[in-house]
Amino acid sequence: MIHGEQLGVSDGRLRLIVGMSMTFRLGPWFRGNQNLPVK
Repeated sequence: MIHGEQLGVSDGRLRLIVGMSMTFRLGPWFRGNQNLPVK
């Protein structure tokens, strides 16, 4: 069984990692799309 605290910590880390990866991936994408015509 996984304790609530351990699950909360791992979930927080997972959200942080996902948030950072999303920012790194979408950041340049949004900046690049500003120079491209929207289809």
